[in-house]
Order: sequence, then C-alpha cells, then structure tokens
Amino acid sequence: MNEVNTTILSERIKRLEHQNKLIKLTGIVVVLGMAFMLLVGAKNKVPKEIVAEKFRVVDTQGKTRAELFAGPEGPALGLLDKRGKTRVNLTVDPKGPVLALIDENRKVRANFAIVQGCPALALHDKRGKYRAILAVPQEGPGLSLVDKNGKKVFSAP
Repeated sequence: MNEVNTTILSERIKRLEHQNKLIKLTGIVVVLGMAFMLLVGAKNKVPKEIVAEKFRVVDTQGKTRAELFAGPEGPALGLLDKRGKTRVNLTVDPKGPVLALIDENRKVRANFAIVQGCPALALHDKRGKYRAILAVPQEGPGLSLVDKNGKKVFSAP
C-alpha cells in the first residue's frame, strides 16, 4: 500500500508541475501580448488636436522655460531664461504681431512689429525708451533716431 501511495503521489506531482509550467507560459504570453497591444495602441493614438488654455515647457529642474497661451489681447509665446524672467515675447494683438526682445531687467530693448501692414523695427535704451525706429510704410522706408530725452535728432526721409 505504501508503494501505491508513493506512485500515485509521484504522478500527481508530475501533473501539478506540468500544469504549473503551462500556467507560467500562459501568463508570460498574456503579459507580452498586453504589452504589445499597449505599444501598438499608443503608437496609433496620436491626438490630432490638443486643446488647452496654456502650455508650459519646463527644463529638467521643473523650471518654466516657455509658455504658450491665449491672452486677453491674443495669443502669446514667451521664452524665459533660467531665472524665470521672460526674455522673448511673441504676441498677436488687435494691431498686429509683435516680437519683443527683453533684457534681464525686464525692459524691452528691441521689438519688431507689423502695424497696419507696415513693418517696423524699434531699438530701445536700457530704460526701455525707444531710441531708433526703422519703418517701411507704403510710401517708402524711414529712419528716426531719438536722444535720451525723446527729442528727434535724425530723421530720413
């Protein structure tokens, strides 16, 4: 009777080991299949449109380095330095598009704009006051230079 029990137990153990191997293989196949489906599904599910009020781009330390948003006057794109100060601003307001270059003291030092169909480049001093303007209206180009008090010192034509 002892030999019969040993034989029966031995056969049961072999069956259980075989079932265990099948369960493990099935589990591996299921996990790999799900991973494959996720990868294929993620690849095919690229959104055609993303809707948001604001987008922020951050660096590896989590500091904001760029912002794209819809402001009250129109869309704006700001590029920030590593201290978080806006250094480049691109906006579209009701008068037209404006590209502003801003110094470390938050003063506009140069801007390029198109106002009423006329492209213009303005250069500013460290106080943010304009000192030179180059504009190209329909009647022809013009250049104006202004002193620190706002008095025009040169104009052409």
